[in-house]
Amino acid sequence: MKSLTRVLTLLVQLLRLAFCVILIYAAATDGTNGEASKSWPTVKGELTTADVKQLTSKGDTKYEANVQYSYEVNERAFTSDRVQFGGLAFRDPSKIVQQLKTTKELIVHYKPDQPEVACLETGSNLYVILAELAGALLMVVLAVADHLKHKRKIVSEASSEGTPNKISSKPMIFILVLVGFLIAALQLIDNVNIAGIPPKVLSVCVLFFGGLSIVLLLSLIAPCVGFCIRRGYLELAEMLANLNAAIFGAFPSSFELALAHGLQAEVAQERLQYKKALSLSKKALNVMAERRKVLNAVRAENIGVLEEHSMNLSQKQFSSLESVCNESLGCICFEMGNYDDAMRYAKAAVRMAEILMNDPPSDNLATKLALACALALKGRIENKLGCLDDAKADLKRALSIRQEAKFPYPDRLAIIMAHLASTYSMQSEYRTAEKLIDEGLKIVEGSHERDMELARAALQLQRAETKMLIGQYGNAEELLDECISIREKLLLPNHPHIAEAYLASANLSQLRGKSNDAARQRERASSILKYCFGVNHPLDPGSDMTKGASFPLAQRGIHTT
Repeated sequence: MKSLTRVLTLLVQLLRLAFCVILIYAAATDGTNGEASKSWPTVKGELTTADVKQLTSKGDTKYEANVQYSYEVNERAFTSDRVQFGGLAFRDPSKIVQQLKTTKELIVHYKPDQPEVACLETGSNLYVILAELAGALLMVVLAVADHLKHKRKIVSEASSEGTPNKISSKPMIFILVLVGFLIAALQLIDNVNIAGIPPKVLSVCVLFFGGLSIVLLLSLIAPCVGFCIRRGYLELAEMLANLNAAIFGAFPSSFELALAHGLQAEVAQERLQYKKALSLSKKALNVMAERRKVLNAVRAENIGVLEEHSMNLSQKQFSSLESVCNESLGCICFEMGNYDDAMRYAKAAVRMAEILMNDPPSDNLATKLALACALALKGRIENKLGCLDDAKADLKRALSIRQEAKFPYPDRLAIIMAHLASTYSMQSEYRTAEKLIDEGLKIVEGSHERDMELARAALQLQRAETKMLIGQYGNAEELLDECISIREKLLLPNHPHIAEAYLASANLSQLRGKSNDAARQRERASSILKYCFGVNHPLDPGSDMTKGASFPLAQRGIHTT
């Protein structure tokens, strides 16, 4: 029974598609011929029939114009009943007939290469064309609605909760807007005449390249958001990210919508809106979970080899993005001081990236970089929790992956070196730590890009803390001052990375016996952390969770209170 239902459903969808194509073809043919008829040659014709015909069907009476005429082209006789392309629907038949009967000279417009195609009035009946397009749109809407209904049924049956998922009406709105845009474009083209270019060719070219431009523009929004974030243009990045999410909101459980929410979360994090960033990151993961549920449910049906292959590719694409989004969510939790949650998301990101790398073995750059990011985050958390051997292993692996990649993103590479140097310092391997920092500084040397400058600040902070651990306080002070200067210049005023630098500076002041300076710096750091995260952040010296020691010095047993 299921097989029969599937066959009947497919047949209905094919009939709808065929009817849609027929309607669009009729509308396009009438529209292009109607426009072209304005420049067709003309001959005199003879009206042979002109009356109003009465049609009765099921008690409903209708009237239509019955018109026929004859004409000659190159001594060949032709007959036709076409008054205007598109027909005479929505027009008063009696007025048309009366007008033709009172016309002294009947002028016939004919197609030069097909004289049998002719009309008495140039242009086309716009109302009929719009009705044909509306009919085509209705077929599309019905087909999409049935498809979504079927998908909802499958997901509902597969769901353990047994509750149907909400199907968004946004795709229908998107289709309506797109069709409206195409109709408006066609109307605009009707009023444009370019010598040597037939209107039909012009219409096809404009619609094709216009559609291509729209697709290209939509595909460029996400990279533009990333570019704006990296350059610090956060207001523009937020506007583009919101636009991107609004566009792809028409396609729930799509790769593009998940990416859009992920970009929104990244912008929110950069703007210090951590609760919003957390919510948006979870939205992105929810989209992916919904997509996986749909794919798994569809796989339970009998599908073809090509469909299976297509779904596998789609799942891999989603898994790669899901790894990145888990890493991003972990970074947000890490900044907020929720280290247990951060570790959970970091492990999930590593696991997903490793699956993609190993099954089958992959050299995909995006997957490699996703794994490097996930390992780097996991190493940072392990540093924070004092699991130094694990941190060293993960950070070294992340560094190796970055170094082997064709496009390693040098600022990210330098920052991983700073984190790994931190681990070495805490294990008293100061020379190795200094060597890593030197390598990182060589990478960012000479560059004044925002991300490279911030990477330089991270390296200087770590070098300062290493110097503090070995008692070279003078060098540490210079490095910290420069780090604070860079971060205050390039980051928002209350960014937690500025607080991190102030905490390190407070530790240095305390070690040098400058208690008043240390208290002032801790107060500044505390105000920043409270602004971003509220009370009781693990690094806030004014909270109950810490008493003024900043990482990594607290891990080394150097307490400054």
